[in-house]
Amino acid sequence: MTGITDEMIDAGVRKLLVDIPPEDLTDGTLAQLRRNVLGVVEAVLAGRPVVVPEPQAGEGVDVLATKYDVSVLPRDDINRSAWSITVAYRGADKYAVLIRDHWCLSRDGTSEIEPTRDDRTDEWLADHRFTRDEALRLAVEHAPNVRCNGKTATELLEWLRERDASGVAGGDTQ
Repeated sequence: MTGITDEMIDAGVRKLLVDIPPEDLTDGTLAQLRRNVLGVVEAVLAGRPVVVPEPQAGEGVDVLATKYDVSVLPRDDINRSAWSITVAYRGADKYAVLIRDHWCLSRDGTSEIEPTRDDRTDEWLADHRFTRDEALRLAVEHAPNVRCNGKTATELLEWLRERDASGVAGGDTQ
């Protein structure tokens, strides 16, 4: 693995240790954390999507992630929101895959404006609601092709990289 050092992996493990009580730390736990961090790093470097499991809460406490933001653009990029896909919890362990908050992706990858609650048929719901993992997979698959202002997210990302490499700050490069 090029460029990734044992120190980097250990730093990732140390960040995870914050949530683990000292009495639960064993050599096996530390080894598993190290494998988990290494697996995530390898997946990211290989360009494979990383699906993070739901966080686990303590007894009597429930944790539910209700929204995921999926994009090929960096998190701090000002353009990200226009070229992102949102995976949003809709109840009953089902999620919607949304482009710009109201265009809902279906199982075949087409999108349409999400109907009002009263206008959603059982057939429509079966085609536009997913398990969390299905929804994240669909969002990752379609994120590079989200289109805004005539450009896909991938085209915008290439344009931004070319602009940054040319040294021109903002605006058109021509």
